[in-house]
Amino acid sequence: MKQKIRESYKGEIDRMIKRLPEEDKKVIEDYYRFRRTNASDDKCRQYKVKLTILRDTAETLFKNFKGKEIIEKLLITIKNSPRNDKIELRKLLKNFIDWKFNNPKLNKLIKCGTPKPNREKINKNKFPTDEELQKMFLACKNLKEKAMLCLQEELGLRPQETLNLKWKDCKFNDDNVVIQINGTKSLNSIRVLPAVASKIHLLRWKNEFEYPDIKPEDYVFPSKNRNKPYQRQYLDFLYDRICKRAGIRSMNPYDLRHRRLTNVWEKTQDLQLTSKMGGHSIKVCSDFYQHSSLNDIKDLIMEKVYDIEELTPEQKNKYEKELGEIKTQLSKEGFERKKLQKQIKEIQEADRLHKETVVKAIEILEDSEGNLKPELEKRFLEEELKKINMIIEKQKI
Repeated sequence: MKQKIRESYKGEIDRMIKRLPEEDKKVIEDYYRFRRTNASDDKCRQYKVKLTILRDTAETLFKNFKGKEIIEKLLITIKNSPRNDKIELRKLLKNFIDWKFNNPKLNKLIKCGTPKPNREKINKNKFPTDEELQKMFLACKNLKEKAMLCLQEELGLRPQETLNLKWKDCKFNDDNVVIQINGTKSLNSIRVLPAVASKIHLLRWKNEFEYPDIKPEDYVFPSKNRNKPYQRQYLDFLYDRICKRAGIRSMNPYDLRHRRLTNVWEKTQDLQLTSKMGGHSIKVCSDFYQHSSLNDIKDLIMEKVYDIEELTPEQKNKYEKELGEIKTQLSKEGFERKKLQKQIKEIQEADRLHKETVVKAIEILEDSEGNLKPELEKRFLEEELKKINMIIEKQKI
């Protein structure tokens, strides 16, 4: 028995299966066919991966899994694992033991539990904003990406529900497209939803579809193989590339899903409608999608504790108009004030220059004792004498 389960086995599963004894390979294939009766290819592939991981960790043949000691050690190893799918590993082990050995006593040892909602991860303040969604849409390279993004955002679909969608599931009407979602999680996840904004993008993508002879059984967003959808990870990689092109923080498909279902709940306050749209039970829906943002909490405190209600749209428009007029008036007064200050500075500067000129003139005309300089006094007397002589000459005439 290995001491721990690694966090990642990327690219190693197929090689691990090849190294197994033939009897264990057969067990894995038989279990895969058993699960395939009520699960999708993608889900069964995940079961196969997890079962291989458990076999590698136990380091013993599957036929020895009927021993109580092996199961207890496996459960401890799963519990101490750094992986985030520990509940899924326990569920798979429980299902496998029940299928392989049909031993109720052994099955009782395996407690699966249910995941608690991660409110730190599903937080309204972390949802993409309208501006970020617009940037993502503009960053899409082709009609396929635009149709995929718009459809998932409008209907709040799970990633695999988007990728598993077929043209036969889409019914185009005059003002919308009605889409049947064939979920695999529960009966509640099979639903029929109308989409309005996505209609035009789906029609444009249909006109530019990769294959000219569109068949009802064709996937709306096919992979390189026409008869197979993309794996779920494709959407994660696609969103990551779109966000990088848009220059915004990283988003994933579930951010858009949580945002949409939370908006539906806030607008309708109807848990049953929100759960039907999301393909959830009412309990799960109430746990995950009744978010309260920091602004919501602030508004509730202001209203309930301080009796301060939020302004109506009409009041906001009125006050914004009055505020705009005040800002305009203050702007005009500020301009007049600046103009007056400029004139005052010009007068002060002229006065300073005048004083400097007078001082310089005095320095030129007077000596240190304040008397007129001798050479200037002689010139002044000569000028005065000339004036007197001119007056006398005029009198003689």
